[in-house]
Amino acid sequence: MINLQKTINPIYLPLLQNKDKILLFQGGSGTGKSFFCAQKIILRVLSEKPPFNYYVFRKWKIQIKNSVYSEIKNVIDYWNLHEYFQINKSTHSFECINGNKIISLGLDDSEKIKSLSNVGSIFVEEITELNNEELDQLILRMRGNGSYLQLMAAFNPISKRNFIFERFFNKETAEPLNLPDTTIIQTTYK
Repeated sequence: MINLQKTINPIYLPLLQNKDKILLFQGGSGTGKSFFCAQKIILRVLSEKPPFNYYVFRKWKIQIKNSVYSEIKNVIDYWNLHEYFQINKSTHSFECINGNKIISLGLDDSEKIKSLSNVGSIFVEEITELNNEELDQLILRMRGNGSYLQLMAAFNPISKRNFIFERFFNKETAEPLNLPDTTIIQTTYK
């Protein structure tokens, strides 16, 4: 049994229950945002009724191995869940013994995502590498099985010219906008 109180950073623990359509994590290196997102992904895949697919993205597929894939594998190791997951090293994907999957993809060719099916939820690492149209397409793809649909994304502090800032933050105060069905958490290494 996983002790969530002891193994999840207390600042993120309440976000396990967050079911907003958009859940954004802004923070610098060492904030644990990507590790927590991997923890939430694992818990969803273990608990959702099959078939449930959790898609994880980076802008370029070549970056997945050393980021998203590595973090999810680290959580499986940390929680000693090897008996529950089959890891496909060549596709950087995971299959749970309940039939649910974590599928890793790059957005090198964003036209490819238009044919995706049964997208239960999505995680995007370094969402600031994408553009507004790619984000819109990912949100449109979420229409699969699952108790709720959610796009989670992590990113470092950004320029005011980045589309994420323009879409989710107040231009004058740099504070997150109060958008419906959206949660934005900002953390530091402290």
